[in-house]
Amino acid sequence: MNVAPPKWKTPIFMVDLEVADVMNRFVKRGACVIDAGANEGHFAWLLARLVGMEGCVYAYEPDRVVFDVLQDNIAPLKNVVTNETALWCRDEELTFYCTPESGYSSFVPYLDFERERYKVQARSLDGLGIKPTPSFIKVDCEGADEAVLRGAEQMLRSGVECVIAEMSFSLMENFQCSERTMREYMRGLGYECFLLEAYLKPLLVPHDSHIHLLESGAKNKMINVMFAKTSRVDELWT
Repeated sequence: MNVAPPKWKTPIFMVDLEVADVMNRFVKRGACVIDAGANEGHFAWLLARLVGMEGCVYAYEPDRVVFDVLQDNIAPLKNVVTNETALWCRDEELTFYCTPESGYSSFVPYLDFERERYKVQARSLDGLGIKPTPSFIKVDCEGADEAVLRGAEQMLRSGVECVIAEMSFSLMENFQCSERTMREYMRGLGYECFLLEAYLKPLLVPHDSHIHLLESGAKNKMINVMFAKTSRVDELWT
């Protein structure tokens, strides 16, 4: 059967290679995985390929304009479930600010312009009752990443093997969180934090260090981090 190519608005080459590398190592055929902040579906396509028809990808994108693009792109894939749901630490109504540029919509207005704003019923991952327990979670929610992970505590305690999250240092302040609070929360659940660089072994972040001190200028930009067990990382990057 011929599958029509996706109608990407954002070029495929903009996908972070370090994230794709981790997905290729951790995500196995038959797995259940989550793509929180799926945007146009670039990573959802990769995840769908990795889990195969025996697995399932749950892709969440609350920007309703971008969600339409996501649905068009994902339509040929039968193992991806798309959801126009905003993820958060608990179930409550929030204002969502959408921008003309794909991938920058958020619960806070942080650009000089916006396309529109509207109320959304935000949900926690734990409250969605996803079965089986996902083995892998990717979170890219424009500053709300820690909140999304706090709303997935039961899920994380049930055996999620790897989490990739974006740390947007300036945006995190708007959510009263930081790289330190995210790392401490995840460490309390048994996860170590690693910095990612394409095709290199992830760098373990010492407990007493600040990420922006390890990465020159990182405090003014966004970086991807991975949460996993050191023993598993050593195994996959040997």
